[in-house]
Amino acid sequence: MSGFVHLHVHSDFSFMDGAAYIDGLLKRVRRLGMPAVALTDHQGLYGAIRFYRAALKAGVQPVLGCEVVVETCGVIGEECDQPPQERLQIPPPSGLGRASASGFHLTLLVKDMAGYRNLCRLLSRAHLREEGGVVPRSVIALSDLARRSEGLIGLSGCQRGEAGASMLAELPWRAKEAVQRLARCFAPGDFYVELMHDMTPEAPRYVAALAGMAQTLGLPVVATNDVHYLTRADFRLHDVLSSVGARTSLPGPLERPNAELYLKSASEMRGLFAAFPRACDATLEIAGRCRLDLGLGSFHFPAAEVPAGETAYSLLSKLAWRGVEERYQPLTPEAVRRLQHELAIIEELGFPEYFLVVRDIVEFAKSQGIRCSGRGSAGDSIVTYALGITDADPVAYSLLFERFLNPARRQMPDIDVDFDSARRDEVIDYIYRRFGSEHVAMVATVCTMTAKGAVRTAAKALGHPPKRVDELSRHLPWVSARKIREVLATYPECRNHPLKAPGHELLLDITEELSGCSMHLGTHLGGFIITREPIETWMPLQWAAKGVVVSQYDKDDIEALGLVKMDILGLRMHSAISEAVQLARDRVGEAAVPEPFTLPPRRPGRLRDHRGG
Repeated sequence: MSGFVHLHVHSDFSFMDGAAYIDGLLKRVRRLGMPAVALTDHQGLYGAIRFYRAALKAGVQPVLGCEVVVETCGVIGEECDQPPQERLQIPPPSGLGRASASGFHLTLLVKDMAGYRNLCRLLSRAHLREEGGVVPRSVIALSDLARRSEGLIGLSGCQRGEAGASMLAELPWRAKEAVQRLARCFAPGDFYVELMHDMTPEAPRYVAALAGMAQTLGLPVVATNDVHYLTRADFRLHDVLSSVGARTSLPGPLERPNAELYLKSASEMRGLFAAFPRACDATLEIAGRCRLDLGLGSFHFPAAEVPAGETAYSLLSKLAWRGVEERYQPLTPEAVRRLQHELAIIEELGFPEYFLVVRDIVEFAKSQGIRCSGRGSAGDSIVTYALGITDADPVAYSLLFERFLNPARRQMPDIDVDFDSARRDEVIDYIYRRFGSEHVAMVATVCTMTAKGAVRTAAKALGHPPKRVDELSRHLPWVSARKIREVLATYPECRNHPLKAPGHELLLDITEELSGCSMHLGTHLGGFIITREPIETWMPLQWAAKGVVVSQYDKDDIEALGLVKMDILGLRMHSAISEAVQLARDRVGEAAVPEPFTLPPRRPGRLRDHRGG
């Protein structure tokens, strides 16, 4: 058997500890002729969906996974009963912010949909564990791992795994105990001892010791390279990121003795493990067992309340016809034709439940006197008009429904609704109560480096003091870091910029290399995910800096999975109108101040027909 598959790879979604961009990773994998590659970022699946989609498009088999932190030495947080000379130094935190955790590493790979759902549950439980619990947040308990290991393959970890760290500390008995303890969490044949040869003086002894222990225990071995960058030349970028992530300057916290954590070719890996060819063969076997199909292209809607004897479509039809009869008096043939056409398309595309869910939320707001309005392309639909979601008459204004939904372009409809910003929290609270907190989470955003952020990152890594970092990044526009030299040469505001002084070539080189690098997870301004099944079966969840539970996926990932994203947006104009109406009523009485009218019908000649003329 020949060939090799990298099963332990960190991208820039190992925030500040990975310098391999997904597109570049897949290009290099294809150039090296490898059939598959895994993505195992720290503590999450942040880049998993875009990696999965890009890999399929590139003709490379994607293997989803994660490098997690697991408990050790009994239970983390309790007094360790090991004597001082036999205690290991706990590796520093993996991940950033609330997703970080100190502890020993374990590599998990997804075999199938059951494994994907279990990995999402494991990560969610680790990240959302309450303060003061026995196991700190972001650390996976072995009891949870044993209960949720179906569909997962475990690798014992790199040199920061308990087995690897024990071998390096010359405590082979502890390495054996750690491996046995971890192996018991997985089904037979689903746990491998991970061998990593980083070409340091102690590496041959380290690999031989782990391989010998695995043979004694009857466990298979697998070779990895703990990839953090794509080529040797990229090690500098990784050092920059890890330095800033650890809030220090170069040479950084890792003190790597070489630049060997790159994506090596099959021949290079087989050369390193010439004494253990089975470890390289195992990478191909594991990739062959990891055949996850996420079923992209299907839609998954939250559960709408449908009475017995009804379907979502029949209920939507009744509500829409009732609304049309109320809004069109008299009911016109054009309105009837339009409604029949739209309902047929909505049924054909399978979206009735989505409309019912949006109407449910809007009806709650109206019942509580919370001013709201639908906007955007949803205003082109007579169904949303009939349901009271929007207030612009699409017939009177000749609005084109195909701007909103087009049978030739099957994608999730997007109905944006603005709510009174002063009372938006009441709507959000209703969504959590109506669908259940286990079915709702906020959408994430991935914050990436622009020119300003990349300059700050590079300057910090190069040891510039905070005041100088501010000076170097000041007055830079929000453009791609790749264009930093062009910006300095052409933008008037950068005419006398300090970066144009001699001596900043290295800083500018690093800035360009950091272009688009993922920095951390953020929170979408108003996006919420609502699911029928528990949301943690679809994606990992974690605490955001704002103190809310957020998905590890952004809006594009959510859409790719076919899940519903609701934009619950706050509009201060609604607040101002509500306040003005209330002030007027307080002054002249309730009856004298009615609610604002809806938009009047179009008068001939006032607006051009969209179709011309």
